[in-house]
Amino acid sequence: MNKQELIDEWDAIASSLAPENLHEDGEISQAEADQKFMEIHNEAKALFQKMPCPQDIIDRCDDDLSMYAEQKEKYHPDIFSVKDLKDRLAQVGLPFEEVESGSDGVICLCFATDDEDYNE
Repeated sequence: MNKQELIDEWDAIASSLAPENLHEDGEISQAEADQKFMEIHNEAKALFQKMPCPQDIIDRCDDDLSMYAEQKEKYHPDIFSVKDLKDRLAQVGLPFEEVESGSDGVICLCFATDDEDYNE
């Protein structure tokens, strides 16, 4: 599929999630509509693997498609990589010893000093 075909698929998914289309103008039961809803989201998950949903389609869809948007890393400006941490500590003469914990997560670094240069 080319990019336009993928966009057209996202547009079709958004359209199929409109209440009148999802419920087929009231001609199907709530259970059938729920099943249809799950099937549409399964299609969306598969399509997301090929291309994230364009923001304009997310914005105009009656259902929430934001989980299929392009994922942008949103980091606080004081969050940085382990390499950056090592470099920053080396700049101020502090040692860094890496410890394996066996899991991914967040490292919170706290230290105290009586050095007046760092007393902010």
